[in-house]
Amino acid sequence: MSTQQTLLNSPFDYTEEFAEEFASLTSSCGATQYSYTQPAAYALGTQSSETPLPAPACTQTYTVKADDTCNSISTAFNVSTSSIVLGNRLLSDCSNLAAVGTICIPQACNIYQIQSDDTCDSIIVARASGVSAPQFLAWNPNINTLCSNLGTLRETYICLSPPGGALIAPSPTVSLPMTQPTTPVPRPTNSFPESNGNCGKWYNITTSDTCDEVSISNSISLKDFYFLNPEIDSQCSNLVLGVSYCVQAVGDIQTYPGYPVTSRYITLTSNTFATTTSSAQVKLPLPSRTATSLLPHASGTTENCFAYKNYREIPAIVDQSQGTDLALYTSFINSCDYTRSTWSVTLEDLVAWNPSLDKNNCTMKPGFSYCVLKDENYKPSKQHALKPPPHCCSITVC
Repeated sequence: MSTQQTLLNSPFDYTEEFAEEFASLTSSCGATQYSYTQPAAYALGTQSSETPLPAPACTQTYTVKADDTCNSISTAFNVSTSSIVLGNRLLSDCSNLAAVGTICIPQACNIYQIQSDDTCDSIIVARASGVSAPQFLAWNPNINTLCSNLGTLRETYICLSPPGGALIAPSPTVSLPMTQPTTPVPRPTNSFPESNGNCGKWYNITTSDTCDEVSISNSISLKDFYFLNPEIDSQCSNLVLGVSYCVQAVGDIQTYPGYPVTSRYITLTSNTFATTTSSAQVKLPLPSRTATSLLPHASGTTENCFAYKNYREIPAIVDQSQGTDLALYTSFINSCDYTRSTWSVTLEDLVAWNPSLDKNNCTMKPGFSYCVLKDENYKPSKQHALKPPPHCCSITVC
């Protein structure tokens, strides 16, 4: 239940229904140590009542009607729900849409409404064949790297294609589109000298602006925005209110000096091979798999069990090491709920085989192994029926 306690303290996961289920669970279990504080509502952006923020820069606007929702606007203009929320500084649940009045409509894409049983893999395979996972996540920045927050985004719309269409680098013999500036505009007096002067458009920073919002509102990638304004650090922590930054290149940005471009092509040199003859076939040894060594048994754990399980820690990768999901998933796969569902045993038997486990807060400890199947022909006793397997990060049955 500590996992649910952590989620209820987060503004991203707290809901009234979730809180009611957790209260019922702790009451039925008699657990009193899992307290939490209801987090304040999370808003992607707010507007000052004294100085209203200007509408985000965009080429198309729309006046909100009384019965409009973010989803209805998404389907009307083929845009993702999150791009409407981020581009117009709306609350994450879109509850303040009616009060905004006129909103910016971002670039269109092929949209899809998330269903309750969707995963990133299932969406890509069934709906976006040929699309890679990095592309899918780049078009939908509201989906986290592990794709573990789709449940909170169900029934909203996401992009299955690049917003605004696929980017095609113009060849030297093809003239640039009319929408792409061919000459720079004058540099504003309130810009930093480090910003690239060869700029087709400047944007003045207002209250609550972030690099993400500026890039979405002006249809420029974060990579290009940082390149045109090298004075901004990688965390976007030094964006200055009232300063103008370059948000559009003149012509093809890949032709700018110093722009990091990765070539698609490599040059291979031919090799010269010596010929030889073989009188007999040489049999190579088959690859072998090295078994994982068993950790020391936990205190009191039953000896001579049919199967033991080591405490397992998920190895960190670059993306995971910067977030909280790593600890959450490590806790989940070492919980008794996960273990008993994997091995089809009851919680009561698992605790009986491993007396060091606490039934009320049952989780394995680092550095030890535990008995997870006493006998190959194990059958649960009638008074302890098997319970349905848990799902990560949801309410479990005690």
